[in-house]
Amino acid sequence: AVAAYFVDLICDPFKEGVALFFAGTAICGDFESWDSIFTRLSQFFAKSPSFDREAAAAIVFQAVTMKLGAHPKEFLLNGFKVQHRLAFPDPLNVPDPSTLTVIGPKPRRVEKAILYVFDVSVDSKRFRLRVDGHRVIFFDAG
Repeated sequence: AVAAYFVDLICDPFKEGVALFFAGTAICGDFESWDSIFTRLSQFFAKSPSFDREAAAAIVFQAVTMKLGAHPKEFLLNGFKVQHRLAFPDPLNVPDPSTLTVIGPKPRRVEKAILYVFDVSVDSKRFRLRVDGHRVIFFDAG
């Protein structure tokens, strides 16, 4: 048997910000709650966790911040897509979905076979990234 558990790590300021983010509203200014969520999530990385799309957004934010070397002034979601590994002939080589312009719905449940793809604009730079568990793959940066 495989043990499963759910831990609610999402704090109220982050919930508000991530709801606006998935509605396509630019997040500006105070990103302290985003940093805090990432720090809490990182405690589980050694266990190869699967996260929901809100946690994946915090992981994307941290990856982009690390790439830029500083917090952004603005963080905007241009597109979002869920890819399911089992829908492709080679589940270990899921293709790049190209530029995303639609914010798709979140999956009904969290599972290991789900990959999240984000297309974000950060301080006038555009990034397309895939989140696989806690690993992030940058497809391109503009």
